Amino acid sequence: MKNVLCAAASLSLAGFVSAAAFAGEDVPTCSLATLQGTYAFAGSGTDGGVPYTTSGRETYDGHGHIHYFQLWDEAGVTTPYEGTGTYTVDASCVAHATYGPHSQWTYFLAPDGGVFFYNNNNNTGVMSAGSETRLSYASLF
Repeated sequence: MKNVLCAAASLSLAGFVSAAAFAGEDVPTCSLATLQGTYAFAGSGTDGGVPYTTSGRETYDGHGHIHYFQLWDEAGVTTPYEGTGTYTVDASCVAHATYGPHSQWTYFLAPDGGVFFYNNNNNTGVMSAGSETRLSYASLF
């Protein structure tokens, strides 16, 4: 019984010390500048029920502008796409990117901007999700 009480007291103390250690941690914030540099991606999904694969890279300028190049393969036909878009970032590290009137995405950013996770929310029949990793702080275009 004594060992059980000692173990319980030790665990309670460890939990208190851990909570105290993280209590002073600053909550990270993000801004447009969090997304800056060239990122790469690769993924797959469905377009109207037809499977596709895609890969490419995007450059974010830290001021809300995107330039991208992508290869899209669907039903054995590969199509290149190049274009621009815009993005916003809120303090809680959630970004919204727009690539034209019907292509809007939500990103969940790491506070250092090194990686983000995305999901499309277009409701157009194209379903995909994945992540992008920063390759360079420079534009590779």
